[in-house]
Amino acid sequence: MTGFFYKAPIMGAFFVFSWHFSSFSISSSFQSAFLTFSMTSIFNEMLFFHSGCF
Repeated sequence: MTGFFYKAPIMGAFFVFSWHFSSFSISSSFQSAFLTFSMTSIFNEMLFFHSGCF
């Protein structure tokens, strides 16, 4: 559980950075794909640490 709290600020900062970065993007498809990738990675991190598998 300590790993999740350690990586949570990093993932949050990455999500904010990706949100601002994708907002400046020209292609809206790239923006949606990048946001989907960010949300999927955060969701996988939460599932991995919540299941207790280290």
